[in-house]
Amino acid sequence: MKLAIVNAKGALRGIMDVPGEAMEMEYLPTSTPHRFMPAFLKDGKIFDVEVAPVDFRMVDGRAVGFSAMFEGKPWMEGTRKN
Repeated sequence: MKLAIVNAKGALRGIMDVPGEAMEMEYLPTSTPHRFMPAFLKDGKIFDVEVAPVDFRMVDGRAVGFSAMFEGKPWMEGTRKN
C-alpha cells in the first residue's frame, strides 16, 4: 500500500491507496510527543478512530518514518520517500 501523509491546513492527513478504493485519514494528536491516533474519514468527517496509535520517528525535527503496534505486535510501518 502507498500512504501519503500531508499537512492540510494544520491537520495531519493521510491518503492510503488501497486496491479498489482510496482511504482518507486524519491523525489526531495525543499527549505523547510524535504519537497520533489514526481516524478514518468519510466525506471529510471522522467516522472511526483506530485503537492502535501511530508513532512517528523524528530526525532533526523531521518525520522520517512511522510505526504502529496492535496487541503488542507490529501492525504497520513506513519510511519517508522524500
